Amino acid sequence: MSDGSLACILPFTRDNGESEYYAHVSSLYGDAGYNGPAIYFGQLALRSSKSTPSKALYTRIFLSNIALGNYEDAYSILTATTSEEL
Repeated sequence: MSDGSLACILPFTRDNGESEYYAHVSSLYGDAGYNGPAIYFGQLALRSSKSTPSKALYTRIFLSNIALGNYEDAYSILTATTSEEL
């Protein structure tokens, strides 16, 4: 269905829906304190994004890596961001 009728219930039918879905799942895990899944879904959101990912997504992945002691991964995400505010 290319008329957009399913866009309200299926996130993958929107233009950047897949990335938005993964970012949302990442935020749910991050808010609950599950850093591993927050990183995993955050990275999926970054990979599937068709636009510039939000600063909040990069921050969530960075802080989750710090919380798990993954300092090299945290540095990698810090250098991968295009936001100068991080």
